[in-house]
Amino acid sequence: MPRYELGGLMPGEQVWDQYNVHKLLGYRLEDCRPGVSIYVEDDHRVLAHVPPTAAEYAAFVGCATAFEDSGLEYIPDSDLVPRIQEQAERKRRCSDYVDFLAYDQNGLPQCWSDGTVQAADVTRRIQGLPSVRLSASSLAVPINGGHSGGSEYNAVRMAMQDGIVRQDLWGNNDTHNYSNQPGIKEDRTNHKILGFIDCGSNERKWNACLLNTLCGPFAYNRMSHVMAMMERVIIEAGSLGWRVRNSWKDSWGVKNWRGVGGFQTFRWCPDSGGCITGMTQSIK
Repeated sequence: MPRYELGGLMPGEQVWDQYNVHKLLGYRLEDCRPGVSIYVEDDHRVLAHVPPTAAEYAAFVGCATAFEDSGLEYIPDSDLVPRIQEQAERKRRCSDYVDFLAYDQNGLPQCWSDGTVQAADVTRRIQGLPSVRLSASSLAVPINGGHSGGSEYNAVRMAMQDGIVRQDLWGNNDTHNYSNQPGIKEDRTNHKILGFIDCGSNERKWNACLLNTLCGPFAYNRMSHVMAMMERVIIEAGSLGWRVRNSWKDSWGVKNWRGVGGFQTFRWCPDSGGCITGMTQSIK
């Protein structure tokens, strides 16, 4: 098994799949659905991914970039392991840039917006910008009130069109609607997603984005959950995984070499989602 520094698992990191994920969730996959509470250190976190309607997805596609128009190229399967190893050795994995505590959806059904703002904050760090704690509720509340499940596609579309608000102006778990309060609209313009590649469930598209150090929100339909996708991982010879960062507080999962947590590896390719190509160049 390769070391973390060579593209392998982080110290203490487990690999989750259909055979053991019930130990992580406390539920069998067939029992996972929007609204189910997962207990994390005696606190509950709600599964809340709801696939978009046809109209919602069409509206998202109008904002997103098709992979074929992204300028990225597919990576041959024979090159995946060397590329993963090179990315790890150069510390160019998305997780290598993460130096801030994991986001926390707390008890709200906002994994779909938390996964989006967490990926947006990671993208800021990749761009060399300071981390800014961004509010998941500033997306979820205007979209559906903040107390219902949703899709990462809806969150991304709003983040592209309107932007995201800082947590010091709109708390991450505050479901009051501050949309018309002074300074809110202005702050959104500082934190817009400038580009997004729709990868869907296509493994080759995800590989190309992740190995070019792009991250983004994604969903596992089988878990009814959205997280932030980080990178490909070498589990063992002939077996690759997908490292994610969850929004269930920093003590969940394992820590990267910078000492911040929220990471785990799964064997499944995403069912939906994609990668952010850039954020507004703002320092606040």
